Order: sequence, then structure tokens, then C-alpha cells
Amino acid sequence: MNFARLQGGLDFHVGETSYLSVLGGGDVADSNSASVEGDFSTWLLPHRQHAVNLAVSSIYTTENGVVANEIDLRAIAYSTESYVLMAGGGGAIYAVGFVHGVDGQGGPILSLYLSKWRAGMDIQAGYGSAQEHGEITIYKQFSWTERAKNQ
Repeated sequence: MNFARLQGGLDFHVGETSYLSVLGGGDVADSNSASVEGDFSTWLLPHRQHAVNLAVSSIYTTENGVVANEIDLRAIAYSTESYVLMAGGGGAIYAVGFVHGVDGQGGPILSLYLSKWRAGMDIQAGYGSAQEHGEITIYKQFSWTERAKNQ
């Protein structure tokens, strides 16, 4: 299937380097499913040159009733003031819905984050129960900030 998943939600800062996101949205193109997702992300060894990011995600889609859980582990490979390049691996486990039993997939991930634009892209490919797979994620972060009042 070829489709795009459009989601929006809230991101909560739950620790010095940990975040929890709650998202909802829907698909377009070959899928018209609604979805709800929860993501947790934390940085391990955050003050090191090659800090490691651990991300855990769970998503439910209404069209097929599938629950997917994913774990990704990425390390900073190179960074400048303008961008961060990360490399690592990850995998997903699928269950419920039309999936009989448990299926999964995994493979390497490359990530690019552009600091000035608060935007990034992840590219993942690999192999699993559905044979070869590939995924491209493009994201943009928006935020509200408070300006200091002059007194």
C-alpha cells in the first residue's frame, strides 16, 4: 500500500531529556484509516558527543484494527549547530486486527534533524514478516513560546 499518515497532537516534556507525545489523525491515498498514537522518547548519555536516543511508540489504526509497537535506538553520528545526523536501528511488532498471531519487521534507520527549521526526516528500510519494507517520515515541530515581559 502507498499512503500518507497525517497526524497532530501534543508533546509533553516529562523529564530533563524525556518527552511524551499523544497524536491523532488519519491516512490518505490507499488507506483511509483514523489513528491514535502515543510516543515516548528519551536521550541516554545526553551530554556526550554521540548521545543515544531511545524511542518507543504504540499506534492503533481503525481501518484494520491493528496495534503496532515500535522501538528505535539511534546515536548521533555527526552534529553541527545547523543539523544533527543520527544512525541506528529499530523494529516493530504487529498484533490484533487482521494479523493472526504476531508479525514484525526491523532494520537500519538514518535520521536528519534541521535545528533552524525544527524539522527532520527519518529513512528506514529492512525485512520482516511482510518481506522487504521501507518507510520515510517527514516531520515539523511547532511550539508556543512565552516572551519575557519588560518591567
